[in-house]
Amino acid sequence: MHVDQRRSLSIGTLLLLLMFLLNGRRLEAAESDNPVAARPNVLLIAIDDLNDWVGCLGGHPDARTPHIDGLAARGMLFTNAHCQAPLCGPSRASLLSGRYPHSTGVYQQPRNKPGLAGDRSVFAGQLLPEYFARHGYTTYGGGKITHGYPMQKAFQRSGGQFGGSGPKPGDKTVRFQYAPDLSIPFTGTQTDWGPFPDSDDKMPDHKAASWAIEQIGKSHQQPFFLAVGFVRPHVPFYVPQKWFDLFPLDSLTLPTIADDDLDDVPEIGRKLHELPRYPQRDWLRADDNKQLRLCVQAYLACTAFVDHQVGRVLRAVEQSPHARNTVIVLFSDHGYHLGEKHRVSKHSLWEESTRVPLIVVRPGEREARTCGQPVGLIDIYPTLLDLCGLDARMENEGASLVPLLEQPAAAWRAATITTYGRANHALRTARHRYISYENGSEELYDHENDPHEWKNLARDPAHYDTLVSLRGLLPDRDANYHPVNRPQPVNAWFAEHYQRNRLGVAQPEPPVFDGKSLDNWMTSDGKPVPDGWEVIDGAIHLRKTKKRSGHIVTRRKYGDFRLSFEWRIAQGGNSGLKYRVRKYGGRTLGLEYQILDRKGVGKGSTGSIYALYAPDESKDWTLNPEPEFNTSQIIVVGNQIEHWLNGQRITRATVGDRAWDERVAQSKFSGAVDFSRNRFGRLMLTDHGAEVWYRNMKMEPANVHFDQNSE
Repeated sequence: MHVDQRRSLSIGTLLLLLMFLLNGRRLEAAESDNPVAARPNVLLIAIDDLNDWVGCLGGHPDARTPHIDGLAARGMLFTNAHCQAPLCGPSRASLLSGRYPHSTGVYQQPRNKPGLAGDRSVFAGQLLPEYFARHGYTTYGGGKITHGYPMQKAFQRSGGQFGGSGPKPGDKTVRFQYAPDLSIPFTGTQTDWGPFPDSDDKMPDHKAASWAIEQIGKSHQQPFFLAVGFVRPHVPFYVPQKWFDLFPLDSLTLPTIADDDLDDVPEIGRKLHELPRYPQRDWLRADDNKQLRLCVQAYLACTAFVDHQVGRVLRAVEQSPHARNTVIVLFSDHGYHLGEKHRVSKHSLWEESTRVPLIVVRPGEREARTCGQPVGLIDIYPTLLDLCGLDARMENEGASLVPLLEQPAAAWRAATITTYGRANHALRTARHRYISYENGSEELYDHENDPHEWKNLARDPAHYDTLVSLRGLLPDRDANYHPVNRPQPVNAWFAEHYQRNRLGVAQPEPPVFDGKSLDNWMTSDGKPVPDGWEVIDGAIHLRKTKKRSGHIVTRRKYGDFRLSFEWRIAQGGNSGLKYRVRKYGGRTLGLEYQILDRKGVGKGSTGSIYALYAPDESKDWTLNPEPEFNTSQIIVVGNQIEHWLNGQRITRATVGDRAWDERVAQSKFSGAVDFSRNRFGRLMLTDHGAEVWYRNMKMEPANVHFDQNSE
């Protein structure tokens, strides 16, 4: 080779190298000019009704979920993750909006029309994929992701739902095993089990996986947010025969079920959790657990089937150019009971219904790790924003899991919360489950010693400190039911609950007192208002008579409220307005705003919470002289109570804290179990023999957070 040739080659090589460096700098400049292009993709995998019966969580020894287990082996498995509502609709509404059910008021399945999309303040334009779309991502959604919100609105490119719950053997009356009694006047279920159809490709989940694989295989100029939702193991438990064959009936492990499991559950806990149209315990366990065995086999078959579909999608990612630049999150919207607590369903505040698989794998991650901190699906929204470098969203009520991804033992919240119906909550800590019902009844379970939640410790004095600390973690308010909630009840308790909360009631709420009649009032045993109570000049008036007329109560029960009213009382008089009134055995009791013709002394003075809390002595307040009226307010928000008089807050208390319990124990109410912890109750006007007037009574819902600094 000539020297000139070598020289020309060297020059050519230098030119090529210079061009490569210049192009590289252009690429770096382009990436710096377009930071979105450098952000990771997101694959969000949602599974319906999958409890902890997956291999990596150890919920059932026969479970076959190699692909979900394989994903857990690559990233962080949260072993103490829980849904925020034990139903598809409210759980997904919470996860996708980043807001708790007790904040939005979406506690039950939402209507499709107008649906959640009709609420622009919380849902429309605010959902997780919509946020990503506004920040430069191309969003794809297919299968079951939303519930009560159109997929085509939630995602820029929607694949639809591919046939809902899947093919059926006939109309709703054709069942393989379980045929519900359709005459029962409550909402029903698709619950049934058996091998059907004859091939995977007829199943919506197979179609959803194929659609997701197609999207992954496309060329993407911008980072993508891809959500794929699988229906199984949602009922009906139908999948092809080959999946049933994996679980022979003669070697199947059945859940451990205690026949007396509900004996120490409070009455409201049993009634709230009733499901009359669902499979019942005796039917499931008859003939040596025949139907329970078939049901468990079918559920395991469905989990194996859906795991296979998950595997197909994961394989597509691994074989794509996006393998090392994709965040993967897998979750279930809630758990499921398979005989435990005498039920085959979700719809509960117990562990089987709230615990869910939750796996987070960051780009390039290949190390199996676990975290036992109490986390929730509410945390997915802020976590994905954090992992993708997007600005935090102030409205999100969950927390980013990134600190736990970095250090599983990092400082974290004490508990995560699940809500089923307004004012019914379960808290799950690292060790305990605490359930608080709207009437103040409680359950407490120690998972360290009782993983099946068989022994309710709420009445055990040895666990009182734990009980008090958990009460303090309950929400300070419970939003009223959002109009989008469907008003169809699953049982008699919810029918009454909906009526009391005016769900589905079109007409406005009647006033507590309209200034004209006592139509909203009655005696505590339901009889008409007795003689002696009357309406004069727009005021309720109790005449002073030789024989007392007796107390009267409202026909309606009230939850959180702000009640304002004006009153005056005759000289030497003693009366009171009670609230949260209900029966305790043979006694009708409630908290009382004490009313006297003078200030009085201590816990029996005007404005006190009678017999429990005296007004604040530091407040300089006075009563108006007779016959002028005084102005009062009673504010009840969750467990917080305030009494106001003539423009000043004079008394406040927290129901259920240590000071409250000590005062109740030393008072005339000590024998009333759970006194005043009920979140709903009637109002009562008392008759203590004094002439008294009430007017301008105005009841408003207290749908604001309790102002700890309000004066």
